[in-house]
Amino acid sequence: TALAAEDWAAAPEPPIDRVGFEVCIEKDAQGAGSVGVRLDLNDGVKLQVVRVLEEGLVAKYNKVAAQDRQIRVCDFVTEVNGVSGDAKAMVGKFVQETILSLWVVPAVDFVVKLSNQGSLGVTLF
Repeated sequence: TALAAEDWAAAPEPPIDRVGFEVCIEKDAQGAGSVGVRLDLNDGVKLQVVRVLEEGLVAKYNKVAAQDRQIRVCDFVTEVNGVSGDAKAMVGKFVQETILSLWVVPAVDFVVKLSNQGSLGVTLF
């Protein structure tokens, strides 16, 4: 089950220079229950959320979390239960542990405007 908002809201604030927020989710006593996210490990250092399933612990968490603390597609998980810098080890924690403490760094949306004044040096599709 996802921890209630009031349970994680009382956690101390991270240092100012650390971007993101902590999410705590708990599987049932047998460790069952899908976390409900699909993750990309491509850079080997962090995990990127590529899909949040409609059913799962993250979806339940998102229903009670403040909008700016929901886990969304493109967000990054940079730490799982104290492990960071090793994507495979972090995935191992997802599988092995019943209680998960995740550090989530939200993706940043931005707009790039290109002016077609000569060659851009790239091929756009």
